[in-house]
Amino acid sequence: MFFFTADEHHGHNNIIKHLERPFKNIKEMEEELIKRHNEVVTKRDTVIHSGDFCIRNKQYTQAIIKRLNGTHVFLKGNHDYWLERKAITIWEKNINKNYIVVCHYCMRT
Repeated sequence: MFFFTADEHHGHNNIIKHLERPFKNIKEMEEELIKRHNEVVTKRDTVIHSGDFCIRNKQYTQAIIKRLNGTHVFLKGNHDYWLERKAITIWEKNINKNYIVVCHYCMRT
């Protein structure tokens, strides 16, 4: 199964206030996001994260990823400092005869 998500904003202190997320602090938010993810996603699933997964460094981010079920594809968003500059920004795939295009940024067709 494929799952698509975006803007998790792990490690982003200001996102709680900015988006009025119902958490007291980053630790509480991280734990709840991981818990909710793992309640839905199995180890056999693929998750496409379409940008702004984590604002922190690679070590911090890898510690979170290790706790998440599934195989992961990360698209670079404007807050993904942990990804290399040349990281992918668009993901395309045919799934059940449907052509899927995923990108963090708005696209015009």
